[in-house]
Amino acid sequence: MLAEAVHLALAGLGTVAAMMFALWLVHLLIRNAAIVDVGWAAGLATLAVFYAIEGPGYPARKWAIATMAGFWGLRLAVYLLFSRVVGKPEEGRYVQLRREWKTNLQLRFLFFFEFQALLTVVLSLPFLLACLNTIAPLGWLEKIGAGIWLVSICGEAVADYQLNRFRKNPANKGKTCRRGLWGYSRHDFCAGLAVGLARADFAGADAVLPAGKHRHCGHRSASAAYARSGVPRLPEDDEHVYSMVSEEKNGVKGSMVLVARFS
Repeated sequence: MLAEAVHLALAGLGTVAAMMFALWLVHLLIRNAAIVDVGWAAGLATLAVFYAIEGPGYPARKWAIATMAGFWGLRLAVYLLFSRVVGKPEEGRYVQLRREWKTNLQLRFLFFFEFQALLTVVLSLPFLLACLNTIAPLGWLEKIGAGIWLVSICGEAVADYQLNRFRKNPANKGKTCRRGLWGYSRHDFCAGLAVGLARADFAGADAVLPAGKHRHCGHRSASAAYARSGVPRLPEDDEHVYSMVSEEKNGVKGSMVLVARFS
């Protein structure tokens, strides 16, 4: 089982690496490296479906994972595509990277894109474990997990809607959105990822890990989503993405309540 897990993970890595290479070529044409974020979300969706197709797990479980992770990832990828890439200027954090790197920019960004492919595979491991789990039928924890997923998807959609309304109001220019669900998490899609990975953790780690050793797999992977990937956040990103840095510099502490509960 472990050998099969490694094989599927490596095959998934090759798939996502090829996708990130294609997006790197696109970024050369449009000069907007934020397309890597689209690839990150789409990559997770792709891997969930790939694991479901190739994995030997209980069909109801693996296709539930594919449906939930696929819908989450594609929804986020489309949202990021139109909020960060199409008709948008490159985010300040990527502009800053260009300033700092100065030379060999194309090669450096290629390594950066491929690192994101590796990170995507690491974050997809709970999906892989679920698709290897042959235990039938679905357990009560998994059914609870499905409900958690539904809550996370609805929460992301509401948060995105609240942020868009906030950003469209000229009176909020330069301000930090701390209303609605954004008062609980500055990264709604990462909070949703934390919840989604926790749901996948309920579903699948028994397939590979010893009993009693898997309960922290999902939320640790979710915590990894918050780890820095080498791209600095800048105040000028606020207008285009989250509006979250400037107030912290003035002593206003950002709320990470929701994520803290899963880490």
